[in-house]
Amino acid sequence: MKTANIALFKEFLVGEGLDKMFVGMYKQCPFPENPANIEEYFKNVDVSEVVMNAFRFPEGLEKFGLDFWFDVAIKWEKKLREATADGSQYATYNQAKIERKAAKPLSMWQTPQKSNAVQKKEPTEQKPRVVQTDEEAVVSDFKFFSINESSHRKLLDGRISITANQSGHRLTFNRTVSEEIVNANLLKFQIGQKGEDKHLYMVFSNNADGINWRSNSGNVVIANKPLVVKICKFFGLKEGYEQLAISKNQANVKSLLVYKISLI
Repeated sequence: MKTANIALFKEFLVGEGLDKMFVGMYKQCPFPENPANIEEYFKNVDVSEVVMNAFRFPEGLEKFGLDFWFDVAIKWEKKLREATADGSQYATYNQAKIERKAAKPLSMWQTPQKSNAVQKKEPTEQKPRVVQTDEEAVVSDFKFFSINESSHRKLLDGRISITANQSGHRLTFNRTVSEEIVNANLLKFQIGQKGEDKHLYMVFSNNADGINWRSNSGNVVIANKPLVVKICKFFGLKEGYEQLAISKNQANVKSLLVYKISLI
């Protein structure tokens, strides 16, 4: 990222109260190809992928799992977009100040603390005792789970999602296919077309010419802007979030996984 964007991202993390968590996750759940030093990571990562490519998102967490970090990426996209008209970097009217912010290690930033001042409590009016019904008495000690429907779009079997916006460009595979890819231990990925076919074919192998993929929180994710742009152009997709159909593995050999990708 550019110096201005590094400063802005650190400011964003501190403002959201995520600076300590982000540093801790980067140390505890790293991707092997990322630098050990998070400050070096900031210098080399693309500004749109700084959240998605930072670390492996934890699995099995209701509060801080995959959806949580996707939401962080979206908030960062908004912050970046609002910083300047084109969203590339925020105002450089005080370059020296920005450079100092960017150079200050994230671990040394201080999260704003809430005031500890004792608030004077207003006397509260005594409320009459509420008489419980038999049904209310039975469930009074229960703490029920919140089961409101999540706003996150669920990726079902037979689907693959494609995202192309300011928060990043990525392909996300459903859990079933992701497990198949991980278990096959095929480390590279390629995509191609058969003749004038209106479908695309994704091939996983150990071919050195392929693209690396990674598994995050149980889903295989491929973050590659040129690739995503080409797929969107091929299918005539607009910028944003879409789902495509993905077939079952069509290869009959252990050294390959082949999936057909098509419009739903």
